[in-house]
Amino acid sequence: MAERAEEAGRRGDVWTLYEITRRLSGGFQSMCEPLRNEAGVLLRTVEEEMHRWREHFERVLNHDEPPNPPEVEPKDELNIRTGRITRVEIKSAIKKLQNGKAAGCDRGNKGWR
Repeated sequence: MAERAEEAGRRGDVWTLYEITRRLSGGFQSMCEPLRNEAGVLLRTVEEEMHRWREHFERVLNHDEPPNPPEVEPKDELNIRTGRITRVEIKSAIKKLQNGKAAGCDRGNKGWR
């Protein structure tokens, strides 16, 4: 790994150098876990993953209603705006984003699989 870091430094490949440094320092934690089927076999294609998610949600969401559901009465009306989103709200949301970052895994070649 040291040779890879030296070579990346010579090439000016800052991203690879940074990733190697993070791994060596123990600070690297992948946010993406590989998806496995129910038997524990690693899924390799996006189609396999989508099929597995479909199976998961069908099992979780499609079940009989509970025999004695609790009776819940709403106490207060929630103050939720459902109108159009304003430009100010959009600008505020964009400012809160990290530069060049999207939520979740991008499935690029850096750190995934």
